[in-house]
Amino acid sequence: MSDIHSDVEKSSLNNQVTLKLFEAHGVEIEYIIVDRDSLEICPIADTLLKDDGNVVNEVSHGEITWCNELARHLIEFNFSSPEKTLLGKEKLFNKNITLANSILKNYNAMLMPTGMHPFLNPSTANVQLWPFELSEIFITYDKIFNCKNHGWINLQSVHLNLPFSGEEEFKKLHSAIRYILPIIPALSASSPIVEGRPTLKMDSRLGYYQNNQSIIPEIGAEIIPEIINSTNDYKTLILNKMYQAVSPHDPGGILQFEWLNSRGAIVRFDRSAIEIRIIDSQECATADFAVLQIISSVIKWMIKEKENYFDEYHNFNLKQMVDIFNHCIQEGDQALIENTEYLKIFNFKNPVTAREIWSNLFDLLYTREEKKAYHLFVEEYKVHGSLASRIIKAAGNNPDKNTLIKIYRELSYCLSDDKIFTVE
Repeated sequence: MSDIHSDVEKSSLNNQVTLKLFEAHGVEIEYIIVDRDSLEICPIADTLLKDDGNVVNEVSHGEITWCNELARHLIEFNFSSPEKTLLGKEKLFNKNITLANSILKNYNAMLMPTGMHPFLNPSTANVQLWPFELSEIFITYDKIFNCKNHGWINLQSVHLNLPFSGEEEFKKLHSAIRYILPIIPALSASSPIVEGRPTLKMDSRLGYYQNNQSIIPEIGAEIIPEIINSTNDYKTLILNKMYQAVSPHDPGGILQFEWLNSRGAIVRFDRSAIEIRIIDSQECATADFAVLQIISSVIKWMIKEKENYFDEYHNFNLKQMVDIFNHCIQEGDQALIENTEYLKIFNFKNPVTAREIWSNLFDLLYTREEKKAYHLFVEEYKVHGSLASRIIKAAGNNPDKNTLIKIYRELSYCLSDDKIFTVE
């Protein structure tokens, strides 16, 4: 898995107190560290992770904790403890982005957003894996999967953790999350450019993510999780099979933990939560939290308002979901969803684009306060689509490097100033 936490025991949803459905949220967001002028990667995350002059894996800044990642040019921010609401928490992230940028400025560096670096070439760039504490985890991953490629060192994501208590809540939460996963790329795609060229995928990050551990398919499977009826089923059908499959490649047992699981949503029994892992990082904290809020709201709506449809979405065919998922990875918000059985949950009878689904959900589920806080993101999405669509519109079909530098520098300013990236 590319999104490996520095401390496998840490969590933005700790398990000291069992939390029930929607009582709290955990959020983790990754950023790229780049040179301010060239936007080339800067492997200096350790300059942000020091305690009394010593490099550590995480540093607490009050409500936000900074953590290392697999690659030394990445940094992750997460909630230090569970937060009851997402609304307004973008301000906490923006405050920490500002602080990190003030430190990085001493090295002529800054944070850059989006799901992938647009012109990083892993074979020529100064790519370094995290060499400090717990580096044996990264060394093991590298030996098995060769991590110095896009599927590992060039994937920046947002994770949303939602808690559950007991078997009934687990089954409801897992089923609702599983159902919404296929169309998330149409909402959050922000990685349409790789090695300086537009790709055939609006969410290239997920394209690489699908295949980065294909030599041991039990780890990621189809990314969309299997139908699961209980926690025991989950441990038997997913975790135990995964541990057995990786064992010949990992004789020391270094990777024999639940975080090895690379499905798009994984159960974290260490925190009694399910972690959604397929969301691309956006251009700023407000955009990230607009995405997180609507995903959380849809899951809550499905569980509470669509209870009569539970059997239908719980048992929905995996292959059909994977087909929708792949279509959204490729086409993003313009993906035409033609599966009328899938659409029924969202109150559509005829084929519609994924953008239409999300636009309708914004109107239906956002509270007045959420509409006020995130209206700029929503309006930009409704008119111009996901960040990937907006990047392509700004870059054109054949951008040169100078054009990409200009666009991604603007995106970096959007991150520092907490502004939505807009196009005409």
